[in-house]
Amino acid sequence: MGKRGMMWSELIPTVAGAVRQCGPPEVLILQLGENDLPARRGNELRRMMATDLEVLGCRLPGTCLVWSALLQRRHWRGARDVRKVEGAHKKASALAARVVLRMGGRVISHPGLVHTDEALFRPDGVHLSSAGLEVWLGSVRATLEAWLTEKC
Repeated sequence: MGKRGMMWSELIPTVAGAVRQCGPPEVLILQLGENDLPARRGNELRRMMATDLEVLGCRLPGTCLVWSALLQRRHWRGARDVRKVEGAHKKASALAARVVLRMGGRVISHPGLVHTDEALFRPDGVHLSSAGLEVWLGSVRATLEAWLTEKC
């Protein structure tokens, strides 16, 4: 399941709908929150994230939750103060990682995806280019392979 441009407030309804249709997944990779950063206060977003991640953990007890770290951007659409958005970005991603790890989940970091590398982004500075997607997928693949190795 996935939705381009998804906002955090859509997470629980989207997951609930997918679970109703297909049943609970073995693993759920969560990659969202970036679109909320310019539009919400950091502490409000962090509260929502912590609450919703706990809700998912309770509703999906047999599912391994995987937090994919918030991605950097070259351009934050709608941001009034880019420094504040960057600070909120780091705090929100770290909080989500702590919550997911506390529940026994996994965290995917993306050290190779840096906003200073223009080649990793489309010209809009928001979306990943083909090269950026390859880096992102490599991080996801490595985490899933490690999870499968430990699980089997």
